[in-house]
Amino acid sequence: MFFESEVKMIEQSQIQKINFEFYQRINQNASPKKIKIPSIFKEICDCDPDAFELGFGKFGLDLKDFIDKIDLSHPEIDIIFDGILSDDETLSKNFIELINLAKLAKKNNLNKILPLLSKDYIKDLFPKSLVRKIESPSKLYLRMLKDSDSRMEVRQTKRMQNIDLQSLYSKGDYFWQLQPNSFTKFLRFDNSYLEDLRIAEKKAAKYKELGCSFLYEEINKSIESFKEIIKDNHFGFNRITMTNAAVILAKSLGFNFSSQEKVNNFGNIRIESEITVNRNLFEGFNFGNEDSIEYDFCLSKLTKNHIFSSKKMENCCYQPRIYPLHEFMDLASTETKDSIAVLEKFPEASYKPIFDHFGIIIPSISLEKDENGLYSFSNNGISYCFENKEDAEKSLDLILVKKEYLPSIIVGDKDGKCYFLSYFNVKKLEN
Repeated sequence: MFFESEVKMIEQSQIQKINFEFYQRINQNASPKKIKIPSIFKEICDCDPDAFELGFGKFGLDLKDFIDKIDLSHPEIDIIFDGILSDDETLSKNFIELINLAKLAKKNNLNKILPLLSKDYIKDLFPKSLVRKIESPSKLYLRMLKDSDSRMEVRQTKRMQNIDLQSLYSKGDYFWQLQPNSFTKFLRFDNSYLEDLRIAEKKAAKYKELGCSFLYEEINKSIESFKEIIKDNHFGFNRITMTNAAVILAKSLGFNFSSQEKVNNFGNIRIESEITVNRNLFEGFNFGNEDSIEYDFCLSKLTKNHIFSSKKMENCCYQPRIYPLHEFMDLASTETKDSIAVLEKFPEASYKPIFDHFGIIIPSISLEKDENGLYSFSNNGISYCFENKEDAEKSLDLILVKKEYLPSIIVGDKDGKCYFLSYFNVKKLEN
């Protein structure tokens, strides 16, 4: 469509290979692990709501409501809230004593003193991070909700998000060069990234030896961050940041990266970078006030006729975006829909969901206002105009995905962390 045929074939071959491996590996599952439900959850479920409110106030009601809604047979129940409520934790043991005390107070109409005592005690007993999580339970552990309709309802509230590339731009060329140009190493069960980690550590040591402290510190930060990502392996699926995913998409598609150092008036060095997309990748598109032809003064003067020639278009500014997957599922192939269905009833997780959300990352571009103050573009003669930038870019992205201008990827989200799954496979359009 917009690549030279040979390049397009290579790209499609790589996508097909990765998706083939994904479909194979998604069905390679160990036996579900034995589930041990922490005792505190049973205590909370069995406790009368009035007694719970007496002992723990609104915080207690929020917690009980949350626990009542989750599936206690989910295989990750023992690591909920980072495992601080497991049976061997002191916090859990103390909490159970408080629950029993609340029951006793309720039974004996001791309604004044306990709330005063527990209010201050809870602040010391529970980490602030846990309290904040409980106060906004609708954003937590969607995969563990008993009611699939409730899960889908919360997923529907997700909105499109622009992926911020400033962390990449501030680091410059070395970070761009460190990223692979394929998602092969992020496939389920793949651990070849450990070799990349070893190479990065050798490079960091070399910079330290040469006295390049800035480069050493920057690479070392990336190494530590990468080690944290490795630890977050989830049922064999490898974690990836949205920024890294956007960069790998850009590199795999041959987008242009440029970076330069600039010195400000105070002598401080600032790195300015950008990723641009070749304009010829969007054959059949016209963005805003673009003119695809221009008057050729030289040829017109030479031939004494009015000659118009093709105008060289400026490259587009790269702006990757992530959408909730449900907004694009009408375009999904049967294979893509089937794979999501497997992840929603994952065999290794006792046929429970293992991700809170699913997203599609699209390696798109940023649209700017035209002379009329609108966000506009046309595709093969059909014009689209919008007052709202988000609406315009979503309309553009739907066309890019539907007509397979640009390959996009599917990621899973667990507790706010992103995991690579596969490429988004588009269903074949009927003639």
